[in-house]
Amino acid sequence: NSTLAQRCDFLLDVSVEKEACPMNLAPTSSSTATLVMGDALAIALLKQRQFNKRDFAIRHPGGMLGKKLLLTVRDLMHQNEELPVVQIDTSVKNLVMEMTAKNLGIVGVLNDKKELIGVVTDGDLRRAVEKYENIFKCKPEDIMTHNPKKVTPGRLAVSALHQMEKYSITSVFVVQNNNSLQPIGLIHIHDILKSGIV
Repeated sequence: NSTLAQRCDFLLDVSVEKEACPMNLAPTSSSTATLVMGDALAIALLKQRQFNKRDFAIRHPGGMLGKKLLLTVRDLMHQNEELPVVQIDTSVKNLVMEMTAKNLGIVGVLNDKKELIGVVTDGDLRRAVEKYENIFKCKPEDIMTHNPKKVTPGRLAVSALHQMEKYSITSVFVVQNNNSLQPIGLIHIHDILKSGIV
C-alpha cells in the first residue's frame, strides 16, 4: 500500500507483521528492520566500489576517523624557533633556561653536527636535583637520556601517540627520515590530544 513503493523500479520489502510495541503502534521492529537493511546496502556498496579507509578519511576530514587516518606529525609539530635544543657543551643553567622559554618540558641535546644525541626532560631535572648536590656543576650529558626516541614527519599522529604511550613519554623529536639524527621538529602529547583524534 506504499505510494513510494508503487513508484519504484525495485522494491526491498522489510515490512514486519507486528511491532515489538505492546500496542503495535510505536515503530520498533520496523525501524530495526529498516536500519538493518540500510546497513546491508551500505556495506554492499562499500565492497562493490572497493571503498577503503583513505576514501573515508578524504570524505570526512574533519571527523575523528578522518583525522586519525590523515593527520600527521608534520601537521602538529613544533619547529624552527619553537624547537627546544641546546649544544652538548652548554651549561645546565642555559639548558634550564631553554626548557623554561620553550615551555614543552623537554630539551634536545645536539652534538657539533647538530645531531640529536640526547634529551633532558623536566623529570630528568628533578631526578638530577635528588642525585647531585649541585646540579649546575653537571654537564648536560650527565643528566640526559641518551639515544632518545624519534619519529618522522610523515608518520600518523595517532601512531606517534601510541609510541609515546608505549614508552611512557610525553614528547618526541622529529627527524626527516630514519637515517637522520638532525631534529626538525618536536611533537608533544598535548598537541595530539588537542587535535581531537582521541
